[in-house]
Amino acid sequence: PLAVIDCWSPHCAPCEAMTPRFRDLASKNKGRVAFGKLNTNRHPALSQKLNVLSVPQLIYHHSSREVSRMIGLKRVHEIQRELDRLLAIIERND
Repeated sequence: PLAVIDCWSPHCAPCEAMTPRFRDLASKNKGRVAFGKLNTNRHPALSQKLNVLSVPQLIYHHSSREVSRMIGLKRVHEIQRELDRLLAIIERND
């Protein structure tokens, strides 16, 4: 399945603003997309491995590969549009 990782930091105001949006999208896309969060302060080695240089940042994965990335605070419809685009590509290729 498609997975989305929300990379965030506790003292980041845009990250805090992203949290309810991410939760809303996870609810709307339940069963279609897996959602997870990565606290970059608690997991600096993983953040570095994923090349997370700024937050908030959404990293999209499919079949253990990164397929897209969004940096900065995004609106729900922008994220949903990217989810729909990626899901359409995945469905065509499967």
